[in-house]
Amino acid sequence: MSTVFLGDGTLGEGVTYESFNMASLWKLPVLYVVENNHYAQSTPVELELAGSIPARGAAFGIEVAEVDTTDVEEVHEVAGRAVMRIRETGEPFFLVLHTYRFSPHSKGDDNRDPAEIEQRRERDPLRIAGERIDAAERERIEEACERRLVETVEAAEAAPAAGAVAV
Repeated sequence: MSTVFLGDGTLGEGVTYESFNMASLWKLPVLYVVENNHYAQSTPVELELAGSIPARGAAFGIEVAEVDTTDVEEVHEVAGRAVMRIRETGEPFFLVLHTYRFSPHSKGDDNRDPAEIEQRRERDPLRIAGERIDAAERERIEEACERRLVETVEAAEAAPAAGAVAV
């Protein structure tokens, strides 16, 4: 079984539909996970994508599930059912996850209303999952992550520049 992650903006690419077509025709065990963050780079999905996202998979006879949650436990449950279905049938599955991207897609291209971004922070998956963890355990995890980030940056800064030749 293979898993393919794609964003809502990818649904404007022909090769994506060729992939859906072949997976359906050849009954390939592929889990397509469509991360609908509601923006294709900086364009709202409503302005760049006609029709519904789930209908894209269904048009190829691919079973579809759609989840509007950012709770990792709920996503894990639905994804687990999708994987079980693929293993039972050997056929592709199309899982649409409605999510949100807090940061810009790239530098200087974010035209979203800051109030929109703040409103969506209520559904931040890290906040939701973090509320389930004991405060002391959460602090331990956050400190370990921060240490790892510092170590990684230090290692990157100490590494030779790409393309540099040692003499």
